[in-house]
Amino acid sequence: MTSKVLIVLAVLVLLSGGAAFIFFKLWRKKAEAYRLEHERAERLRYQVELAQNEAKIRKEVFQNAEEEKHKTDGLSGRDKFNAITNSLRDD
Repeated sequence: MTSKVLIVLAVLVLLSGGAAFIFFKLWRKKAEAYRLEHERAERLRYQVELAQNEAKIRKEVFQNAEEEKHKTDGLSGRDKFNAITNSLRDD
């Protein structure tokens, strides 16, 4: 009688251990998938942020260039050169 109880307990322990092992493996797989997705989202967010900053800088540069161009519209070639050189020295 006690040997049958021990066999049943051993089978229950083995089954619960196997179920815990399978659960752990599935949990690890989902955790890894979540981590990879999180890393991918971070990379995409960084790329979007970088593109936005680049567009902002490009807009500022072209706006400044257009302003300088309008400032020197009525000047001769040498005066334009001097005005541009002076503006670069001030920055």
